Amino acid sequence: MRCLTCFKPAESLTEKLSKEKLTIPASGLHCTLWGFNINEKNESDIVLALSAIKAQPFSIGVIGYSKFDEDSHVLVLSKPQELQGLHEKIVRTVRPFDKNPSLFDLMVEQYGLEKYNPHITISRAPIVLQQQYQGTLMPISEYYLLKKKEGKWQEIGKFSL
Repeated sequence: MRCLTCFKPAESLTEKLSKEKLTIPASGLHCTLWGFNINEKNESDIVLALSAIKAQPFSIGVIGYSKFDEDSHVLVLSKPQELQGLHEKIVRTVRPFDKNPSLFDLMVEQYGLEKYNPHITISRAPIVLQQQYQGTLMPISEYYLLKKKEGKWQEIGKFSL
């Protein structure tokens, strides 16, 4: 089962983006902290492990716009030390639960830890933004655990910072 830890953009940013012509990803607007694959029987253990993470609330800002590939248009986010620390704690916490540790480690090597690149995917199709987003600040005081079941993303945990 595919899982995703993430935080959601501020309501003000979501509202502003809703006025654009976007093809928003099926998982909704979010910034991934880390994704991984588990056996469903471990779901409650992962929720418990993530709830033990201690971190402080922080603020992030939109620092730009980028096209990651043909289908991923993103708002690039700042990476304060608190966000980097939360990402690293989550990676360490979920690693023992992953179904494929060698693939997990490969993904960490390619995209995690110091290579973590926080962003919000805003469209899966070509776009022209009508508004300015750079400089938008967002307080982050919680994050979520989502699972993909039967093709749909469902929230299974919410964690306060």
